[in-house]
Amino acid sequence: MMMTDKIVLFLLLVFFSTGCTTEKERMLIAIKRGNKATRVETIKKMAESRDPKVVKVIISVLNDYSPLVRRTAAKALENKGIIAAQPLIRRLEDHDQRVRLRTINTLFTLPERAFINSALLDLLDDPSGKIRQQVLRGFLNKGWKRSDLLSIKLFNKHDQAVKFLAIPQPEDIALGIKKIGLSGWENGYGFVYYYLNSKDPFILREALQSAGTIFDNFHFNLLQKTPRTLERQLALLDLLKKTSHLNEALFNKLIALGLSLHDIVKTQSTFNFKVNCKHLDAFYKNNLVDHFNNYGCDISTDNYGPGEQYYLKKKLGKKVPQQLLQKASEKLNQLSPLVLTEFAKDPELADNVLKMLQKGWDKFIFYFTKWIPEKKWEQLEDVGPIQLPDKKQKSKSLREKFLEKLKDIKVPYAELIPPPFDSEAYAQKLKSLKKDIPARSFLLKILKKGPVEFQESALYALYPAKPSLKVPKIIYDKVESLKREIKLAALQVLAGHQKTEIFLPYLNSPDKDLRNLAVDTLIKYGDKKIIPELIKKFKEKPVASIAKVLGKLKAEEATDLMLSILKSDSSKALYKERAVVLESLLRTEPDHKKAAQVLETELWHPSALVRCKAISFLKDKKIIKDYSLFDPAVQVRRCALQTLEKQLSSAKQP
Repeated sequence: MMMTDKIVLFLLLVFFSTGCTTEKERMLIAIKRGNKATRVETIKKMAESRDPKVVKVIISVLNDYSPLVRRTAAKALENKGIIAAQPLIRRLEDHDQRVRLRTINTLFTLPERAFINSALLDLLDDPSGKIRQQVLRGFLNKGWKRSDLLSIKLFNKHDQAVKFLAIPQPEDIALGIKKIGLSGWENGYGFVYYYLNSKDPFILREALQSAGTIFDNFHFNLLQKTPRTLERQLALLDLLKKTSHLNEALFNKLIALGLSLHDIVKTQSTFNFKVNCKHLDAFYKNNLVDHFNNYGCDISTDNYGPGEQYYLKKKLGKKVPQQLLQKASEKLNQLSPLVLTEFAKDPELADNVLKMLQKGWDKFIFYFTKWIPEKKWEQLEDVGPIQLPDKKQKSKSLREKFLEKLKDIKVPYAELIPPPFDSEAYAQKLKSLKKDIPARSFLLKILKKGPVEFQESALYALYPAKPSLKVPKIIYDKVESLKREIKLAALQVLAGHQKTEIFLPYLNSPDKDLRNLAVDTLIKYGDKKIIPELIKKFKEKPVASIAKVLGKLKAEEATDLMLSILKSDSSKALYKERAVVLESLLRTEPDHKKAAQVLETELWHPSALVRCKAISFLKDKKIIKDYSLFDPAVQVRRCALQTLEKQLSSAKQP
């Protein structure tokens, strides 16, 4: 090609790229190739156009690297027809929440189709509360009912469970069975029954647990026929929780199936029948006598010692013969801690118990601080008997001379073996002095010199009978102990003295027991004076334990703080804590308008625990009934039913 031809071609290209292109074509090019500001402004200008070519170009920039451009494009596609549906649905998984929110709004402007509604309904389980609220508002504005949304969610959960069962991997089948159990889908229990015969332990475990979610004779009989495994026993107990109609026949069956009386009592706090006395006779050692003390059982005492007979008669409210009391008193040192506690409660016997324990302490002191010098024990712990240097002294005591003579005996370390003393048993017996004021000086002496296990028991026994009693200084010293068990026991004593201020630092403790003790103490004895300090700590670290205390104290000052936490999207790991914060907010400001808005959002939370908590504070019986019928989780449906029953019972009361 000649040079003149090249020049002509270049000029033609310039001509067509400028003069021959329309404004619309230049704008379409700007949408794709302009800078971010140009792309955004051009999309806004072209938003009203219904030209298919324009719509396609706007759809193409839904994948733009800029969230602002993607958001602008999503808005520009409002009312643009079904062609934009699938590209917009893909943007529902955008990492930018603002893009997702805008996309949801746009999808609600498109022609209604099942696949669009399905994609939007899936977002009702989204971890983001803002997303859930946007979807809910969109459906309600289109005339959908809450019951419709819940029932479709329920159906989708069932459909998802069946799809997992169709996958031939054991872990997927187990997950499908688990989903059936969580939803309580009665029509899906046919799958559960089939897998009760599975040889795979994971599948069998989920099938057993799922079969235990609904109580009736059919399910109970099914579980009876399965092999006796730990999972089967747990499933039976889970089944037992679902009924309040435990009768004697069922009780006897459960005992025959290998469930312990302790587990049954723990699951069913009250019985509506009299348990056969033979069960009481067989299981009383589990300290369950209190549960049956009104049944008038004649306990067979032939196989029990005087102390156990005394304990049984006292717990069952029967008269203790003087001869039996005398026999038990003669063997105080042999009584179990449980029986000894009953003795210590009796004013006539308490002094004898204290004297017996004082003798035990004197015996311990002799064996461990006199028989072998305390410093020598410490040295032996550090270096061992072989490396221990032999230091000569100018004058030796009679005890030291005696110990030296022991070295000539054929057993080379005879002096290092103390006479027997059951420290563990003695530590347990010390606890029998709980709330016994005359024993305080004795117990404080043990705190100064005793080993760790003795100190812990002494602190347990020092729990005050009256909060107004003066707190010994050594209790505060023990709170600073490096030994966890000593610190916890000392704090329990201070809880009994209602010293709430000392528990504030432990609300953020990583130790669960310390944290729970602090929460329980502040809830029980705290007052409005500690609210400013609690709010300060809550601002520093907003944890559920502090929120719980603020809720119980009805601290209105903390409302905005808790609202800000609940308005933010929580991670799945914090669902349990979120339920606590929600409860605290609704206790603090139940009629707050913003609290009501949060409550509405939490009703659609993915966590059944959070939904249960939200439902328990609802006042609208129609909404509660919808959840009792259609919520995808059987746990939530039960919560809703219980809430309805409570409201009905309270309405009947004058």
